[in-house]
Amino acid sequence: MRKTREKGSFIEWLLMLLALSVVIFAIIVPKTGRQGFNFSFPAYAPTPFTNPVPFSGNNSGGIPDVNSGGYPAATGPAITNAGFSGQSSGTISISTGNAAYTIQPMEEYIIIRNNGNQGVNLTGWRLENAKSQRAYAVGDSAVHYASDTAIIPQGARIISPSGANIMGNIVLKPGEEAIVVSGSPENQSPYRMVSFKETECTGYLGETFRFPLGLMQSCVRPSNEPGIQGVDLQCRNYIDSIATCHTPKPDTVDPYGNKVDSRGETCKGCIDGKSGLSSICTNFIKSHYSYAGCLFNHSNDNDFERRTWHVYLYRPWEMWASSNETILLYDNLNRLQAYYSY
Repeated sequence: MRKTREKGSFIEWLLMLLALSVVIFAIIVPKTGRQGFNFSFPAYAPTPFTNPVPFSGNNSGGIPDVNSGGYPAATGPAITNAGFSGQSSGTISISTGNAAYTIQPMEEYIIIRNNGNQGVNLTGWRLENAKSQRAYAVGDSAVHYASDTAIIPQGARIISPSGANIMGNIVLKPGEEAIVVSGSPENQSPYRMVSFKETECTGYLGETFRFPLGLMQSCVRPSNEPGIQGVDLQCRNYIDSIATCHTPKPDTVDPYGNKVDSRGETCKGCIDGKSGLSSICTNFIKSHYSYAGCLFNHSNDNDFERRTWHVYLYRPWEMWASSNETILLYDNLNRLQAYYSY
């Protein structure tokens, strides 16, 4: 009996202690503070992106603020651009060429230059104007249009006389430049013209095709042509008078199809109206002093290639406005690599 009473007393004491604890907890902890445990994690908030490499430079006409909503910011290495003013330390720079004062696409051009110490593959890069940043009056409204874009194509290292041009990527070596024409080549005869690189022989093309900025006249001087030692003295004297990068016209004819010289008299073996040249001489001139002849004799020269590409965008209308324009160049990863405002 005694053990039973002692056990009952202990249980009653334990219940009273538990009740007292509940009362104390209710008094100390307010109702509003009682909540269940929260096992959820706070929502993820990404850190806002800030461009770690702000653009720099001082273009005449102003530089668009690429980090304030004007144009997308670059995500690649530091890029700056100030044309050829000497104010840019970027790898690629842009010059306006004649873009500000011509409207013919076959004449309009800009210049892209590689100022770095590594080659830059331009094929696939995108040029874009700032049309979307300008308002155009349409009736009583101001309308914005999408910007015009153009992709830099492939080009040929050599314009093939047969028309079988071998196309490849346009790679600017250090110090090289690309003259980028908005339109197409003016004609396709006698050679099939595409984007191409200047060589020791392209000066001959200037007599047949028109180029907005011309071509470097860097052909081998006629009097220095290999094999000239095998011609006669009269021929040698005549060759000394031929202009560099000029293709003499053989077998001049009159309206009746008769071969004539510069005086209109019948002659045999006429070259640019010059008569009395030997057959050895005329054959030598025909095989050496022309674009095809130059390629045959000099395409393996160590200094055959020059430092300028001529690139065509094949647009039917002008690309660049006369003012309030920005030329933007994006690489094939859509990173802004260079720009120029005027």
